[in-house]
Amino acid sequence: MTNFVNIYEKLDPTDDPAFKPNYSYTELVYLAVLRSPNFCLPIGEIYKYVQNRFAFFRNNARQHWKNAIRHSLSKTKCFTKISLGRGSGGSSRSCFLWSIDPCSIINFARGDYR
Repeated sequence: MTNFVNIYEKLDPTDDPAFKPNYSYTELVYLAVLRSPNFCLPIGEIYKYVQNRFAFFRNNARQHWKNAIRHSLSKTKCFTKISLGRGSGGSSRSCFLWSIDPCSIINFARGDYR
């Protein structure tokens, strides 16, 4: 899996902060989750991966890309939300991890991100 992700990340080797990388938001989420040790991440870690990997998102003052990532997670059927319950420290917010439906990994390798 690591070799596949390494090759896929090199499809757009440029990291010019002036230009958005040539990946869809769904592809960015796929790459982040496939890079994670347990193949699931909270949304904040997905944001961190995208910012660490691509200077465009790190240096971009507009944060609309985060909304696009959330939209991709909720609307793309290949992503699965795993509930962890309520947050720690008395927080009333629910905590979730995002994962990829195992059947969708093969589709991703073929270029089908639905």
